[in-house]
Amino acid sequence: MEIELNIKRNERAYWIAALVAGAILVAVVFGWMGSGNTPVDASGNPQILSWQAWQLIQAEQVHSSELAALQADATQLASLLQNKPDPVAAQFIMDAVDRDVKNGTDPSLAAARQAMQTAAANVRDWASGALDQNSAADSVNQAMGLLR
Repeated sequence: MEIELNIKRNERAYWIAALVAGAILVAVVFGWMGSGNTPVDASGNPQILSWQAWQLIQAEQVHSSELAALQADATQLASLLQNKPDPVAAQFIMDAVDRDVKNGTDPSLAAARQAMQTAAANVRDWASGALDQNSAADSVNQAMGLLR
């Protein structure tokens, strides 16, 4: 007994079914991703983002990423002060601080960026013997205070 299938006759139907299944899959994936990111009001109803709300979310993300980078730099400066003076490591950290300061765009962190640049220069000067450890530690503490 032989059974012959002629797929050519229904080839268009298979393509249409595949496209419909793909569209349904994409809609389900986007719905799943959006459900975790959609803001809700006090009663739990989803809200449509306004342009101002979207800009606020973007500004908060920029602020938190810049703050995290500056805090990491401050932690590295503080740990460098705990060890023996190492001018090479201090210069590498100062380069990282300079990079983070130049890439910073959040106006609310302008004072913290300036304090971090000063602290990095003071730690570099301490590591090379041009400044005492207490002065460098004071500038790092001042920068950390602005980052809280």
